[in-house]
Amino acid sequence: MTQATDAPRSRTNRARLAHKIRYAVRHPDRVRPYLRRAARDWKLWLTTRDHVAYYRAVMKADTAQNPAAAVGSASRERWLALGRMQFDYLVRHGLTPESRMLEIGCGNLRAGWRFIDYLDTGHYHGIDISPEILLAAGDTLAEHGLQHKLPHLSLVRDLRVRDVSSCPFRG
Repeated sequence: MTQATDAPRSRTNRARLAHKIRYAVRHPDRVRPYLRRAARDWKLWLTTRDHVAYYRAVMKADTAQNPAAAVGSASRERWLALGRMQFDYLVRHGLTPESRMLEIGCGNLRAGWRFIDYLDTGHYHGIDISPEILLAAGDTLAEHGLQHKLPHLSLVRDLRVRDVSSCPFRG
């Protein structure tokens, strides 16, 4: 191996103030939207009782503007590419049509619609804590004509496990 391939990749700490200043200098057109979102997020953080309520409020606001952007995709093309990457990774690592899948934080089915299409009918289970993003997931199902695959999409109060006696994944 060469020294170049052995060297660890350096990662920028985006939370550091120095990074944010350098970024703002390079992209002045992005400062105002960033500040607007930061102010909104701060207000939501102060007015919600816990992290789950905060997340739901953020998802409600973001999904109302753009469901694809709500899950961190800047464009439709990027949304599709990230979903494809997630799907390809799991197929390469052994996912088969007979597999059963539980996707925790399924969002608007960025990758989920590909899994639903690939897996046998009824083998996909997706959960999320945001009602608005699950409504967007329903739109994604309809857009791809996958309702007949009978995916299970569930809204959960939080991600704590309470009772697994009826879990379809038990052996």
